[in-house]
Amino acid sequence: MVGGTGGDIIGLEGLEDIFFNPDAYNVLPFLNNYTEDGEWVKTAYFIPANTSFYREGYVDNRGVCNIKKATEYYMNERAKLESSPKALIDYKAEYCLYPSEAFAIEGQNNFNKVKLVEQISAIKFKKRDVPEI
Repeated sequence: MVGGTGGDIIGLEGLEDIFFNPDAYNVLPFLNNYTEDGEWVKTAYFIPANTSFYREGYVDNRGVCNIKKATEYYMNERAKLESSPKALIDYKAEYCLYPSEAFAIEGQNNFNKVKLVEQISAIKFKKRDVPEI
């Protein structure tokens, strides 16, 4: 099974759950530190954009990507988009360095739909305290 998120904005909820819980779905787990804080985690397999950047000057004679140089490229591109948060989120989802960026876009917004539905239900039916979002 292969899942891609580059530019996709629908159907990520199930893929995200499978990705972050590989054992629960009998998916081959992958121990990696592709996290923003460098913490080691077990997920499904992930290929960051900065490890597969194949442009002239970014790859050695063996075809191996210079990750440091590729990361600098992506960080410079991101800096150009800092004044446009929506464009920056879209760019990060398209060229993700971390899985969390790949799943930043879900549907048409970034709100937690489950918590929103819980809160609406609590308000309408006043059966319990309104949960915190």
